[in-house]
Amino acid sequence: MSRDILQLLTPDQAETVKTLLMGDTATPTRQYPDETVLHVGAYIFPKYDPVQLADVPNKSSRLMRAIRAKARNTVGLGYDIVPDARLEHDMAPADYETFRHEADDLYGLFDQLNAEQDLSEVLESWSIDEEVTGDGWIEFVQDRAGVIRRGYHAPSRSMRISTRISTAGNRLLLQIRAGMARIRYFRPFGDPTTVNPETGEPNPALPWNLRASQMIHTRVYVPDDDWYGAPRWIACLPGILSTRLGQEWNLAYIRNAANTPFAAILEGGSLSAESRQTISGMLDREAKGARNAGRAILLEPELSGGSPALAATTKIRIEKIGIGTQEDGSFLKLRSVEVEEVREAMGIPLMLLGTFTDANKSNAVIALRVAVQQEFEPEIQRIEGRLNRTVVRARGARFARLRLRRPKILDPLQDASVVQKLMTAYTLNELRQIAADLRGERYYPSDTPLADVPMGFFRNPQDLEVVEHIVGQITDAVQDRTARGAEVYKVNGDGGTLLPPEFDRVVPFRRKETP
Repeated sequence: MSRDILQLLTPDQAETVKTLLMGDTATPTRQYPDETVLHVGAYIFPKYDPVQLADVPNKSSRLMRAIRAKARNTVGLGYDIVPDARLEHDMAPADYETFRHEADDLYGLFDQLNAEQDLSEVLESWSIDEEVTGDGWIEFVQDRAGVIRRGYHAPSRSMRISTRISTAGNRLLLQIRAGMARIRYFRPFGDPTTVNPETGEPNPALPWNLRASQMIHTRVYVPDDDWYGAPRWIACLPGILSTRLGQEWNLAYIRNAANTPFAAILEGGSLSAESRQTISGMLDREAKGARNAGRAILLEPELSGGSPALAATTKIRIEKIGIGTQEDGSFLKLRSVEVEEVREAMGIPLMLLGTFTDANKSNAVIALRVAVQQEFEPEIQRIEGRLNRTVVRARGARFARLRLRRPKILDPLQDASVVQKLMTAYTLNELRQIAADLRGERYYPSDTPLADVPMGFFRNPQDLEVVEHIVGQITDAVQDRTARGAEVYKVNGDGGTLLPPEFDRVVPFRRKETP
């Protein structure tokens, strides 16, 4: 748009015109961010230290099991490239061909997202990080032409939100290593600013291979932090640490407690110097640990004056000792409460933690269905939406969309029974997708228009073949008529009399209007 025209308008009018022509794509929020957590240095200080949070799952086997189960059932089961559901029913045969090219392009990216991982592996590492620290980070690297070529998981314990703001108005992202000795800046995904990754300063003259790459930041939202997320299990932290202390107590008891189940009491005499030294050494070194449990000791009495009369009255009595038994430090009930708290916080059924107490097929299927509907499916849709709005769109895909595979609730026989009952409501493409899911294969839709017609429309399979044959004949006839019409148009350039009026409805070009 010419600057001269904009200068004739008031500032408000010029802004309105630019918004109408270019779209309202860069309008920032009018809210004030919470700046009470701004760090005095290079980054915004998180409420919970990610380094300390990353160590908590090492203290609880149940927590780590729940986190891995959540990640595996949301992003770790594989993926497919499918037509956009909003456009699929309006796609022409040429659009299906475009979709196939887009799908091949996205599979080529996602199947080898980096030298060691595909998309599922990167997403699983990202999901584990998000569940452990409340934040997940994925880096995407572009080539010289600005096309995304690689993607990498970035450990959340090293990532922060920078205090620097790009020229596009977004806060840069920051990775710190070795304290603050090594710093690397990243752009939020979609930010067009050319940034120096070492300094965070904008520099449009940087070569493409020295520019800061893009980073997607996701978080588990909490209302008391405008910048970072928090793990879902944060309220369970006291129980997790208490259980860990109980386990360490038991370990310390076995290592340090004196394993002396009985005492030998000498009456009518005194111990010899050798016996006293033996007892002292045993209590210090040999009466501790599992290997020395129940060990006995030999006591030799020393008779006063060596009188034979005293020898007859000297005796050793054995007394049982019940002080400090191992049961006092077992903490079994505390561990049971911790497991239940973690399971509820993560929304994980008990059987996914490897526990099948009081479980049968009926209540196991119900528990899994509730988890899929209330926990897994919303997370899957959130991740799908984020990747489709960013990476898939950045690759130029118009018809193709990423679809993450869902956990299966029913066994194959139950799946087949459901499909059989709903056969008349399914389309051919839907049945092809179900079959691909059951076999663990990739789904490619059929480009015939009949593939989107419910199967109940046909009385028997032969009807499908007959209708498809008729549609094929009609398509061939239209293409032949279009070709013949094009030849006539070339010979008779004015096109006014040799073509019938309805020809406009079948040829892909318009006739010249007769003056």
